[in-house]
Amino acid sequence: MATFPLTLDSVALDNFLFNILSLPSRPSPKVPEIARLWSWDPTNNQVVLSALLLDGPESLITTSDQFALLQGNRMSVLPSLSDALGARALVITNSLPPGNYQLRLTKSDGSSATLSLMVPSRPAILEVN
Repeated sequence: MATFPLTLDSVALDNFLFNILSLPSRPSPKVPEIARLWSWDPTNNQVVLSALLLDGPESLITTSDQFALLQGNRMSVLPSLSDALGARALVITNSLPPGNYQLRLTKSDGSSATLSLMVPSRPAILEVN
């Protein structure tokens, strides 16, 4: 059984993203970005946020860093996969419901960074005007 965070070489992470999530390989972006990855929940007949892809031009994550999701006074440690360079990380959110959250990255030295994360009820592309 794998323990998280899990580090893969860049090719293995790209293969995982393509084979499991149908995301084609792409070059690193020029500026850091976060992509929400949605999947279909057939039980509830709706789309749900299943993962976040943190991607950037330089190293951000090391093998001992940890992601956590905070909402109110609740905190959940999230499983993650990153490439060996630490420039790309996939954070598994497990069908996260809509709401406002804080995503915290805690580094191995104890320092941390937190950013606000708003999860809408569905991707913007599915909004009808």
